[in-house]
Amino acid sequence: MKASSGKTCKTCNACKQIYRRWCVRFWSDKRYYCAVRREMTKRENSCEDWREKQIAYDLSAQRFDEAERNIKVLMEYFKDK
Repeated sequence: MKASSGKTCKTCNACKQIYRRWCVRFWSDKRYYCAVRREMTKRENSCEDWREKQIAYDLSAQRFDEAERNIKVLMEYFKDK
């Protein structure tokens, strides 16, 4: 169903964008997957289960420690090159 307000599947937290693979690249599709209704939908559609998008940042010490380990591995790898 078409949305009359800004509450579309594109701005819904329950809807995730679909990506398709072609050869070696990935392309974003115009369709979304609704996790609440468990079906494919178009980005301009809306429903009564619309949820505001929430942006969450992972600023935990564990994530930063893992990033430091990855950087050290890369430094060792590129040191000889």
